Amino acid sequence: MLNGIALQIMILDDHELMAYGIKSRLELLLPNAGFDIVNMGLDVKRLLREKSHDLYIVDIELKDISGFEVIKDIRSKYPKSNILVHTLHEGLWYIKELKELMINGILFKSDCHEYLDKAVINILSGHTFLSDRFKDVINKKNRKGIGYLLHEDFTDNERDVLSLIGKGYTIKSIAEEKSWSVKTVEYYRKRLFDKFDVPNAPRLVAVAVREGFIKMEDI
Repeated sequence: MLNGIALQIMILDDHELMAYGIKSRLELLLPNAGFDIVNMGLDVKRLLREKSHDLYIVDIELKDISGFEVIKDIRSKYPKSNILVHTLHEGLWYIKELKELMINGILFKSDCHEYLDKAVINILSGHTFLSDRFKDVINKKNRKGIGYLLHEDFTDNERDVLSLIGKGYTIKSIAEEKSWSVKTVEYYRKRLFDKFDVPNAPRLVAVAVREGFIKMEDI
């Protein structure tokens, strides 16, 4: 049984209350496990150089860098690592990109606590885990079509970048406004291009206005 193994688990979430709640729950499930709680994505890069973990529980929307970038770093350093994504966002584009990264499980923060136990046990036992809520979202989106976009399909950061692009901000000025790196802005800008299926910023703004994601008076 897993509860007799000294496992090492990393929990990455920029909300400390959520991170420590996960830790408390898993301490009951895996009393011999050791935990590292990390609140910033950049701190994961440092920790990856120091040690490996049996399981990485990763939130996607972080304050400093994208959780997708963190997952890629983990996969690069430890290709066979177990990764469970625990996220608030249920958008189709998140799900598509996560599947491409070959993660071991997806759990929404709207799922009940019991799913966390099931996800961890399944993943550490060599299986994958998709919550029922995840399957419902996939089925719902598939019925509506891949081109069907909802406001919930965009993160707060993506909406901010979209709004600033609509106001005529350049990549550099967005980076200054948000206190981000240019690389981070380029990342969100590319994601917006992909989601709206457009090749450039003018076309992005035009489609976003047409679909109601940007108001004309805000441009």
